Amino acid sequence: MKLLTVAEAANQLALSRSTLYNLMDRGELAYVRIGRTRRIPQDELNRLIRESLVGPERFGEIDPHRP
Repeated sequence: MKLLTVAEAANQLALSRSTLYNLMDRGELAYVRIGRTRRIPQDELNRLIRESLVGPERFGEIDPHRP
């Protein structure tokens, strides 16, 4: 399991660190606490991206005629 720092995860998502801390504090992003630091599993970032998808592909409504 690959663990990322908050800064690394924020960089991957092009978000601020404070946004990630807010997501963690609201329970929308799981993390591992090691001492006083937080680490975010790469799989958890992937889950957040999958669940945040918007559009017909998200709902299985792929239009075969759409390029």
